[in-house]
Amino acid sequence: MAKVDQALKVSVGLVKSKRTKALDESLIHRGEIYFADLSHAFGSEQSGLRPVVIIQNDYGNRYSPTTIIAPITTKRKGRMPTHVDHWHHRTCETVLLEQVRAISCTRLVSRVGQMSRFDMDKIDDALRVSLGLASFEKKT
Repeated sequence: MAKVDQALKVSVGLVKSKRTKALDESLIHRGEIYFADLSHAFGSEQSGLRPVVIIQNDYGNRYSPTTIIAPITTKRKGRMPTHVDHWHHRTCETVLLEQVRAISCTRLVSRVGQMSRFDMDKIDDALRVSLGLASFEKKT
């Protein structure tokens, strides 16, 4: 809870954001889950301090000051082919692959977990649908 409290203080501007030494020196990896500051969103974009999954490849994560993420929510949304359910600490969370975006790595506050290979396979399938690289047939 202390990490979440600190991250919340950073997101509302009560304290300056400074990435921890461990976060600065470690490599961000595809499939990891972080709390990220997604402030300044518009419309239906997910905003505030929230969990995100890293979907950018590890090569890009190593050399780029930005990374590609998908936000995660605990609120139940209408079922879409771009949604992937993921269980974390007995809570069903939904990865929103229709809201993929690039963010600065400085928005990553703390690492909180890792997606399973099974969940990453589901994320890859949903990404293909979201980006128009695969067709989606609605189940009736």
